[in-house]
Amino acid sequence: MQYNTLFIVPPTKSLTVSPPLGLLYLATILQKAGIAVKIIDSLKENLSWEQLYKTIADIQPENICLSVMTPRLPSVKEFIRDIRHKQPNVKIILGGPHITALPRESFAELQPDVLVKGEAENIILPLIQILNSKQLEKLNGLTGIVFRRPDGEIVETTGENHVADLNALPLPDWTLLPPGEYPPKPANLFYKAFPIGSIITSRGCKYNCPFCASRQTFGAKIRYRAPEHVLQEIKLLTERHGVKEIHFLDDNFVNNKAHAYAICRAILDSNIKIHWKVPGGLKINDLDAELIDIFKKSGCYQLGFGLETLDKTVQKMNRKIIDLDKSVEIVKKLRKNKIETYGYFIIGLPGETSETIKNTFRLLKKFSFDYYHFSLFTPTPGSEYFQKFQPPQDWSKYLFTNGTQQSYCDLTLAELKKYQRQALLKSACNFRTITKIIRYIKPAQLKYFAELILSYWQKT
Repeated sequence: MQYNTLFIVPPTKSLTVSPPLGLLYLATILQKAGIAVKIIDSLKENLSWEQLYKTIADIQPENICLSVMTPRLPSVKEFIRDIRHKQPNVKIILGGPHITALPRESFAELQPDVLVKGEAENIILPLIQILNSKQLEKLNGLTGIVFRRPDGEIVETTGENHVADLNALPLPDWTLLPPGEYPPKPANLFYKAFPIGSIITSRGCKYNCPFCASRQTFGAKIRYRAPEHVLQEIKLLTERHGVKEIHFLDDNFVNNKAHAYAICRAILDSNIKIHWKVPGGLKINDLDAELIDIFKKSGCYQLGFGLETLDKTVQKMNRKIIDLDKSVEIVKKLRKNKIETYGYFIIGLPGETSETIKNTFRLLKKFSFDYYHFSLFTPTPGSEYFQKFQPPQDWSKYLFTNGTQQSYCDLTLAELKKYQRQALLKSACNFRTITKIIRYIKPAQLKYFAELILSYWQKT
């Protein structure tokens, strides 16, 4: 079958594999408008570059769309160069966090046909229609894009691409990415039941952490899907695709207590029997006993929290204030309700010293996390710290586990790596963690878990 537009996840080394929800939303919009689309997730299908190029050659698409994460930019650059050589008439459209943070720089480096900043759902259909009709002068009328005019001038149009009403978006067409076809490599590798469905119930972030670029991509205003809209997608996944577990991928799932509560209430009232977790870094102080209770009743078994540091001095310097005593009590309540906890921390934030790191290690003993992880500070493109520190732009090194191979505090990189390795070793040797791993890891996952351990050890 011939497809007009391909959405592609290029081959790369990845310890986990989850459906590209952003691409799925865009493909669904085009498909509903009658445009033939296909999503090629090279990670899901374990494709090599040669296999990907052959697939594209067989399809001969008019347009190729990719979302660019910072560490994958070098491979995307090589892909664009190669595909231009193989199929010179294809149009390349790029979006994603890195593109949104550095649009003109990305255009100059990657040389696509069009870059789309922010959320693309509102403009993906007119954009593809313009490219298909070859009426490129109409690109001037689209908001938040970068393109090159026939005379060579690079144009960046004004405006932001943010979807005001998330309920207006169609439910993702999961026939384009059947959940049951994904390998058992979800976030953190742990799961209770398979297949797994991924859902986002909100976008945006009201917080202003200087080390994070989420606001740059999704805006400062949090927008929520109606609980009924979320429930429709849960039913779609469970009834039509056999999904038995849901991963909520929001940045701020518990920021609005009433919203989170209503989603859980809807699951219970519909008598849907699922397991669910939030693998990302929730704000721990947003939880309370009432939410914990309904989380457990509706199927929650694991929550991830972004604490970054437990040292008050580093917290203050990095605008990440946490009520330590309240946080300890929340973790205790979660454990009492048999909801597992995953703590995410960062070593090497501005202001970090040996004493602040040791203080975080000491205070960590007050918690009873089932799992925790320490990454090295990475000044993400689009964040306040990226502008402040102007780090080296070797994008392949922008991996949170390994940082950018540079220190941004008074400690040396070698010292930071030493503390990180100590923390990871303590986490891996934690009796509670070991027992959980033994319980969760399925035989088919053993090789993935071995890859994860070896990767973290080698990189640190």
